[in-house]
Amino acid sequence: MPDGPMDEANIARCFTLMDEAVEWLVSIGRADQWGDVPWSKSERLSKFLRETCARDDLFGWFIETGECLGALIGGSAAPDYASMFPVNEPEVYIEVLVTSSRRRGQNLGATLVGVVKAHAQDRGISLVRVDCYNGGDGQLTRWYEKTGFSKVGVFEMPGWKGCVLEQRV
Repeated sequence: MPDGPMDEANIARCFTLMDEAVEWLVSIGRADQWGDVPWSKSERLSKFLRETCARDDLFGWFIETGECLGALIGGSAAPDYASMFPVNEPEVYIEVLVTSSRRRGQNLGATLVGVVKAHAQDRGISLVRVDCYNGGDGQLTRWYEKTGFSKVGVFEMPGWKGCVLEQRV
């Protein structure tokens, strides 16, 4: 996918994956992560995704095999809500990483993390950061740690606990 703002077709692919993820999270009792309303129907989450996808410093990738199986969207700096952990060097910041719940266990997320690490290295950037949900049982934070990220710090927004993680590449 080219750098820069996403077109409507790619935004729709992201919404499909996010809505599928919400349905799966609700089915396993983890609605506290993203709520129980699909992203495409949530004014707040829809606005977040559309604003993220409109940025000029955006980059992203999709995994496809006739159907969209995963998406990663990032930029060149942390979003405002995670800016309490500033850095003094160029970074690649993952803002959205989602994979199809129907393909769990196939390492699609780790594949996308590998692609973004290569993207950073190709640009001479040695820092990749991400934020994620840090509530519940901490499973998502542990997944990022297993892929090589280290926790930088935690933060809270109304109704949501998060953490920022980083990885040197």
